[in-house]
Amino acid sequence: MVAVALAVTAGAGWALLRQADPTPAMLPQSQKQSSAQPAAPEAAERPPQLSLDPAPTVADKPAEDGWQTEVLADDAKHVLQDLAAHAGLTAAGAAPVALDALVSADAAVQPLRPAALQRVFNDGRVAVHRRAAAPGPQATVDRGPQAVMRAFAELANPWRGVAPPRVAWKVVGVQQAGDGLTVSAFYEAWGETTLGAAEQHALGQFQFARKEGHLLLTAARLDDFEEATRTGKAALLTEVTPAVIGQTPGYATEMLVGTPAWLLRTETAAASDVIGHQGLAVADVNGDGLDDLYVLQPAGVPNRLYVQQTDGTAQERSAQAGLDWLDRTRAALFVDLDNDGDQDLAATIAWADTATTRALAVHENDGQGRFAERARLLLGTDLYGLAAADYDNDGDIDLYACQFNPGDVSAAGFGAPLPYHDANNGGRNALLRNDGKFTFVDATQAVGLEHNNRRWSYSATWEDFDNDGDVDLHVANDHGRDNLYRNDGGTFRDVAPEIGVDDVSAGMSSSWGDYDRDGDLDLYVGNMFSSAGRRIASQAQFQASAGDAIRSHYQRHAQGNSLFRFDGTRFGDVTLDSGTTLGRWAWSSVFADLDNDGWQDLLVANGMFTGHDPVDL
Repeated sequence: MVAVALAVTAGAGWALLRQADPTPAMLPQSQKQSSAQPAAPEAAERPPQLSLDPAPTVADKPAEDGWQTEVLADDAKHVLQDLAAHAGLTAAGAAPVALDALVSADAAVQPLRPAALQRVFNDGRVAVHRRAAAPGPQATVDRGPQAVMRAFAELANPWRGVAPPRVAWKVVGVQQAGDGLTVSAFYEAWGETTLGAAEQHALGQFQFARKEGHLLLTAARLDDFEEATRTGKAALLTEVTPAVIGQTPGYATEMLVGTPAWLLRTETAAASDVIGHQGLAVADVNGDGLDDLYVLQPAGVPNRLYVQQTDGTAQERSAQAGLDWLDRTRAALFVDLDNDGDQDLAATIAWADTATTRALAVHENDGQGRFAERARLLLGTDLYGLAAADYDNDGDIDLYACQFNPGDVSAAGFGAPLPYHDANNGGRNALLRNDGKFTFVDATQAVGLEHNNRRWSYSATWEDFDNDGDVDLHVANDHGRDNLYRNDGGTFRDVAPEIGVDDVSAGMSSSWGDYDRDGDLDLYVGNMFSSAGRRIASQAQFQASAGDAIRSHYQRHAQGNSLFRFDGTRFGDVTLDSGTTLGRWAWSSVFADLDNDGWQDLLVANGMFTGHDPVDL
């Protein structure tokens, strides 16, 4: 297997991962730190503690707001958690509710872990098994609380003799009819086994009845069951961040401190981002044949350039390179903009939170990894993603910059997308034509890219999807439909609606790859997945006055990632059939052959910010 190094960023953190390395170099135990703070003194010596964090806010009260189904969804999740504990599928915490208070006497259950599993993948280390066939109308059904317990206990088979797995239930659908309740929930379990590790995934369908103020399970089954096992204790991806940069300046005091720690400790004028939208960039900045890493940090914390050494470690060289900026930097891109053979840098920078202090800054590399500013392009208000390509085939690389917010934003730094699910009132994206000598011209209007150009864009990717010799442009939009601009000799037209990729999901990223090896490039779009969004948007009272089309848009907005298969003429949505929708709250995504078998795999970076407030996201 070929070793692959990956740098992943999402939300408030990042990690450096190396593939198939069972014995990574590690820091001595004395140098490992879990936070930026020194050890606390003994309790008797501890001074009064001050907190900069605000007091927790009052939680939503769905029952009082007319959303009784949300209360029932939470109750159903707790019933499933208690049943898993009763069956030994999860470690028991507090004593679970009595079994007869969870399951009806005549509850019906099909085998949750199918007796017949079909192997669909095996590379010697990882094997994937799925249900051999969907249960038919004559499927075996057992009844009673003990039958339910046996079915839940069978799920734990891979973990017999070791610690129970971690189990999660995500309720994505709830329908109420009288005293009955139908619940759809994703089931996931993962943990170490005697041979290595295992995880299970399924979409469960559960029936409940309400009795004396609580829910009783009356029927249960799991659809789309999948079980993956790993042989051996070596992880497929091993974090080597401490071994590579653990002894560099700022690692313990910056890298191990989350975004919330900085938000209340930096000036508002620094334009910190509550979600932590900082990216990273990889390139050989000094021409030694080794890739280096540039990590963007929250505003007020210096960006860090890590220059790789021959032993695999890295040295911190941001100050020497002129890149230790304290200003908010959302995106950075290394690319040779002057055709001199080294990697220059384009970055979106905000010196303060105003339109005149936000820019696309272009820096020239002197060939030794030292950078000097050559252009500062004031494009608008809120620059996010960058993409580079020679769109006009004139021999130099052009830049495309995505903007999210429009000019008028709220005090929290976020505007109002209208309508939320299909907005076109966001910031203006810009195509910067490279005319040489670090001179860039805004060619957006001239080449046809102003059409559908204010859709709250996060990122863009270039690719010649129609194989006509020029690169086309896909734009992933958060609150508006995605764009696919076809390039016809240097001019563009948005063809997304007519060829089937004007997705209404919350677009964060996109990646091109021929996943089915048919010779055509397919498109994967990373979107937001929200179990609460899917659950609420499917309720009859949600947007009750809106039409079915608008309601379906909101449901699609929270569904998850999208995979579009190209047949040479049109794209077909194969997301559900391919099993690629559940990428959690996805940010970046990329096709890559991770196991070197000739097939394009998918890597998705996901997550969402959180904090000490128990009712935040």
